[in-house]
Amino acid sequence: MLRRHALPLGLLLALVAACVPSPKKAYTADEARSLEDLTELMRISAKYMDPLFGIEDAESYTEAQFDQMSEAAGFAEATSEAVQKKHSLTRSPAFASYAGIMNAKAKELAAASEAREAEAAAAAIRGIHEACRSCHSEFR
Repeated sequence: MLRRHALPLGLLLALVAACVPSPKKAYTADEARSLEDLTELMRISAKYMDPLFGIEDAESYTEAQFDQMSEAAGFAEATSEAVQKKHSLTRSPAFASYAGIMNAKAKELAAASEAREAEAAAAAIRGIHEACRSCHSEFR
């Protein structure tokens, strides 16, 4: 008889993240902002945001986690800005809306991580995660 084992959420997210190919190179946020390739923009976003989705419900964070959030926020701002400017004109208005939500939440995450405000950081991460899920559900 097979036993069912529940995977911890963090492990499950790590397995899912492992399925997303890595970006082609290590980009700066400015380089990401200038990219034309939507798939590459999504890979960059996943590289930085997916690890945070596993800790979005934490009540507190370490200094290292806040630093990770700050870096991720910069890349989320850059990729969402590129998506809005370069990939939204020929798609449904909802596509641009999701990118706009991600951009606003990335700015909130940047501010919360700088101020070391765990509750605000968690809310921003959840907002980004929801924007990603909704957009992928509708457009993937």
